[in-house]
Amino acid sequence: MEKIKPKKRLGQHFLKDRKIIEKISDSLHIGKEGLIVEIGAGTGALTEELLKRNPEKLIAIEIDSELCEFLKEKFSNYKNFFHFSPFFTLHQMYQHQEEVNILLP
Repeated sequence: MEKIKPKKRLGQHFLKDRKIIEKISDSLHIGKEGLIVEIGAGTGALTEELLKRNPEKLIAIEIDSELCEFLKEKFSNYKNFFHFSPFFTLHQMYQHQEEVNILLP
């Protein structure tokens, strides 16, 4: 896939700074039995770091259909990675786990 450019109409800004990514990840105290919901996963920079910490499940929600396909392909080897469009219900999300860490952009 060619370089992904942020779409101004969606207000996209992609997280790239490794120090910030690690600081956010460290602050979550991720356990192997928790669920992480990342809203606005973008290009998956934070997603990748979070998956390295092996949460039970990570749900990425992305409104950009191009990025949804990119994330699906990029993280296809992770059995604990799931992605949704923003048009799912909270009920569907809570069916995955009771304990939820939610990341907002």
